Amino acid sequence: MIKVVTALIKVNNKYLIEKHTTGDFNMFGKWLFNSRKVEQNKNEMHAIERELKEKFEIIIKFKELPNYTKK
Repeated sequence: MIKVVTALIKVNNKYLIEKHTTGDFNMFGKWLFNSRKVEQNKNEMHAIERELKEKFEIIIKFKELPNYTKK
């Protein structure tokens, strides 16, 4: 099973989303929420923190992961 997390970020009634500009031709130009595969021996918080830092230079630190997940 591959574990993936995504971030929905809302500030001042605006959402942070990303436009696909590389990779799969079928995804080119489409808008999506930021997501990241959770690496082995890492947790969901680390994956989101790393994704936001790499893509947007946004540095966040979770104290705890919000419980919005379904299994």
